Amino acid sequence: MEQKGGWTIIVNEYGMTIDVLLDLYMSLCDSTTSKKINLTDLGKAIEKQLKSTYEISYDKLCYTTGNIKNGLDYLPTKKYVRPVVKHVQVHIKLHQRIIYHINQKLGNEHLVDVRDANKLIGLYGKVNKIGGTEIYLKETFIPSIIKGLDKNTIPHEFGHSLGLYHVDEPWVWIKSMREQWNIQKMIKNKTNIMYGGGGVYLNDRTSTTITPEQMNIIIENYKLGRLNLG
Repeated sequence: MEQKGGWTIIVNEYGMTIDVLLDLYMSLCDSTTSKKINLTDLGKAIEKQLKSTYEISYDKLCYTTGNIKNGLDYLPTKKYVRPVVKHVQVHIKLHQRIIYHINQKLGNEHLVDVRDANKLIGLYGKVNKIGGTEIYLKETFIPSIIKGLDKNTIPHEFGHSLGLYHVDEPWVWIKSMREQWNIQKMIKNKTNIMYGGGGVYLNDRTSTTITPEQMNIIIENYKLGRLNLG
């Protein structure tokens, strides 16, 4: 059966280590009037920036269960639960191809579509929906993305495609309580990718990081079927 959407997240545990692979199939398209975008260079920038942001490592508190055999006859064994700290290592792998019309996107791909400035007024980019499969980028900002002057737009919009919300918008608690940050948490994580447009800490060059908690949310979103939405 053909996979719907582009993200596959594979989690493997080896003893005290958890390996996470974010695997993405995507197509790149230039839907602008001018057709001057170098999609090859854009693809390279996307891969570099996604790896820089999402390939993180951290320690995660987990719980393990087991049985303790009772040494006396006829008495049942006892179950136990104990906390353990496991090391998480995240990798990202991209499979990219260039297409010439959005209708050429395959069902197992995400779409990154560059659009004319008048199609995205007031925006750098947008995703069709949280957890969605289509990302639209404004033509005006593509040179800055390719040159590495804008390191936020790509990981930010892909963050939305991975089911993340803005951390500094008050209504977010309705959708995801863990993603509505108080001022103390925002100060601690000034370089996070998921500040909304115009946010105090949003910076094209430095807003490039995610937290372990956000990565855990991404993995949960995949397991719960909240990603790869049309």
